[in-house]
Amino acid sequence: WAVALDEEELEAIASAMLERAVGSLGRVHFRMCIRHPKAIPLYLLGHGRRLETIEGRLGRFPGIYLTGNAYRGVALNDCTREAVRVAQRVEEDFILAGAG
Repeated sequence: WAVALDEEELEAIASAMLERAVGSLGRVHFRMCIRHPKAIPLYLLGHGRRLETIEGRLGRFPGIYLTGNAYRGVALNDCTREAVRVAQRVEEDFILAGAG
């Protein structure tokens, strides 16, 4: 049924689910809707190694953080778990930056 909804309807549903899961969301700065109407997308062979390479290179660019279903899990619960993990890293980095 969700496949037939427009992007604004999908955003409203996703926002409501996230608010229930993690509390107030604040203002949305960016969103992207990618549809997979017939399946949950699968990662290509070697995805884990690709992530390790990306993370290794990201170390050269402090302040850039990546998350989303393209990285570690396509379901909403996976994305929520990863968003919390990345938010904790951002918080830790800012605390460390302020202490220096």
